[in-house]
Amino acid sequence: GVEETLQRFTENQRGHDGNIAVVEEPDRYVVRCDPCGSGGQLRRTKSVSTTKRAYPWSWGKSGIPYYCTHCCVAWEIMATELRGYPIAVFLPGDKPEDPCIQLFYKKPELIPEEYFVRVGKTKTIK
Repeated sequence: GVEETLQRFTENQRGHDGNIAVVEEPDRYVVRCDPCGSGGQLRRTKSVSTTKRAYPWSWGKSGIPYYCTHCCVAWEIMATELRGYPIAVFLPGDKPEDPCIQLFYKKPELIPEEYFVRVGKTKTIK
C-alpha cells in the first residue's frame, strides 16, 4: 500500500543521509527532501550535466541533472507502463538549492492528469 511505499522511500532517503520532512494531506503524503540523499546532494556538491531540452524522461523540463532522471524513469514512467500509475510523483527543484518534492497519492485516481502528460503517458484511471 501507499503507506508502506512511503516508509520504504523515506528509509531509503535516511540511508543516503537525506534531510526529509513528511506532511499528510487529505489526498496524499508530501515528502520534502532538502536535499534528497542522492541527486539532490550530488547537484549541490558537484558540477553535474543537465538536460539541454525537455524530454518525457526529464518530467518535460530542461536543466534536469541526468542522474535525477532515473527517478522519473523508474518511479513514474516504468511504473505507469507496468501498473497504470506512478509509484510517486517527483517535483525536482529548478536550482540545486531547491528541495525535491515527492508526492505519494493515497489512491491512484487522485493523481492529476498533468503528472501523466508531462512524462508522455495518458491517465487511464478515473
